[in-house]
Amino acid sequence: MVHCILAACLSTTMNLFGIVGVFSGGLIEMSSLNFIPLMTSHWKQYLLLLVIGLVYTGIWFVVFRFLIVKFDFKTPGREDTDETKFYSKAEFRAKQAGGQEMDKKTMLAALTTSWT
Repeated sequence: MVHCILAACLSTTMNLFGIVGVFSGGLIEMSSLNFIPLMTSHWKQYLLLLVIGLVYTGIWFVVFRFLIVKFDFKTPGREDTDETKFYSKAEFRAKQAGGQEMDKKTMLAALTTSWT
C-alpha cells in the first residue's frame, strides 16, 4: 500500500511538471518510445525527469527503511532463523524419497509423475 501511494505521488509530481509519456515498461521501452525519438526537442523535460526520479528514489529508501526498522518487517535475508542448511544431492534425494533408498529408474519415474 505504501508503494502504491508513493507511485501515485511520483506520477502526480511528474504530471505537474509537464512530464508525460510511457514510463512503465523499463529502460528499453522508455528509450524507444520517449527518449530516442524526442530527445532533441524535449531534453529539458528528460533532465527534470532524472532529477525527480532521483529525489523519489531517496524518498522511497527513507520510507521503506523506516518501516523495516520501526516495525521489524521481515525481508529476504532478515528471517528469524539463524542458520541456513545447504543439502547435498544425496540428502535431497533421500528427503524426496521419504528416507527410502530408490534406484535411478524409480527416482526418475517419481520425479516425472510429480511434474504433471
